Amino acid sequence: MKLSIHFFHSRRPFFFAFLLFVLLSNPVYSNQTAVSSHIRAEAHFQKGIQFLLKGQLIAAEKEMNQSLKFDWYNGKIHWETGWVYWQKKEWQKVIYHWEFTEKFTPDQKDLNKFLYLSKQYLKLEGKLEQTPIIKAKNSFKENLNPEDIVITAVGDIMLGSNYISEKKLPPDDGIHLFANVVQYLKGNIVFGNLEAPLTKQVESQKCKKGGNCYVFRTPPSYSRLLKKAGFNVLNIANNHIVDFGIPGVEETIEVLTRQDLNSFGYISTPSLIVDSNGVKIAFLGVSTTYCCIHINEMSKSEKIVKMLKQQADIVIVSFHAGAEGLGAARTPIGKEYFFGEFRGNVRLFSHRMIEAGADLILGHGPHTIRGMEYYKDKLIAYSLGNFMGYLGFNTSGHLKYSLILQITMSTTGQLKRARIIPIQLSPRVIPEFDPQGNSLVLINDLSLSDFGDSAFLFDIEGYWQQ
Repeated sequence: MKLSIHFFHSRRPFFFAFLLFVLLSNPVYSNQTAVSSHIRAEAHFQKGIQFLLKGQLIAAEKEMNQSLKFDWYNGKIHWETGWVYWQKKEWQKVIYHWEFTEKFTPDQKDLNKFLYLSKQYLKLEGKLEQTPIIKAKNSFKENLNPEDIVITAVGDIMLGSNYISEKKLPPDDGIHLFANVVQYLKGNIVFGNLEAPLTKQVESQKCKKGGNCYVFRTPPSYSRLLKKAGFNVLNIANNHIVDFGIPGVEETIEVLTRQDLNSFGYISTPSLIVDSNGVKIAFLGVSTTYCCIHINEMSKSEKIVKMLKQQADIVIVSFHAGAEGLGAARTPIGKEYFFGEFRGNVRLFSHRMIEAGADLILGHGPHTIRGMEYYKDKLIAYSLGNFMGYLGFNTSGHLKYSLILQITMSTTGQLKRARIIPIQLSPRVIPEFDPQGNSLVLINDLSLSDFGDSAFLFDIEGYWQQ
């Protein structure tokens, strides 16, 4: 007996190894173990999803990592774990988990798009310290006081769309689109929000083929219309610039660059500094869309504004946010939603950007004019409205009233003069001068209603009442 016990103990490691081999070789045991691991992984995964939906990111991270311990090769778990780190802005971890998703579940919907964007965000963290300075081109400087900087700004621009049908493209390739207003589009900076990609991309993921929804695609050749009209700086931080995905955005940027049209707002180039007669004018663009810095990321935007202030003489922040349509003319206090989608807190955002060092805020997105506020000696234009939207924008009611805002600043960013040129949109959504001055009346009413003593007001000739 003693010999047999000694024999057993001396060979115990080999015995247990043999026993484990037998058990693992048994398909019943192996299947039961796999099922048990899957059940545990799924339980932790579902808890993680619930915590993620509630915004409890630390708890979500813990549950997702527990889930991966039981089922590491599950691309779905890596995908949702990546979203936990996306919310935490931990881009290296996002990329880490989504590259595993790419390996295990390569057909995951939207994987390529968001993996690309997370890599852009990671790059962005390393290059915010110094924004490239670009010489202003295509700007009208004749008869301008060299001690002044004139900024002419308009709202949403969509030059026509050939998506699904070319019936919504203007005749003669659009050469007359700006004919009625081109004389007003002059200044060191002529700014607008480009609300459609300039691309030849064929497929849009935004709508099902043949579906009825708002998707815009403008021929790349139409970029020359913007240059000829006088524009030289365009914001592309908006929801429609991604109607044809990342390839459509990148093609748009390339097309604009060939026409010496400076663009900003996409995640790869959220900010821009333009040198006009030796004066450095910086721009930052934010939106409520995945392509761009989100308006809710106020701390990040504040950081960028402070950096830009160190590099430039004037800092301008552009945002594309707020609810839309006839019922969106008022600027609410607090958060805005549109069809359940969070559209920002534009008052809080604008105030914080000015406190961080911005000299001018240019808003757009509601597709209607909104009031203007004079805050800490700076102008906030909460929405410049629609400016050009050939057969693509609604012009019912007050939506047909638009404006051109001309701002004169000192070379250090002090507001000197402001003027509104009232515009009315034709039934085809083409801008023309409005001799009745409807937008002047509308904007003064909105400014007084929403901002009271801090309202930024204009006289009947369209000039700022200082």
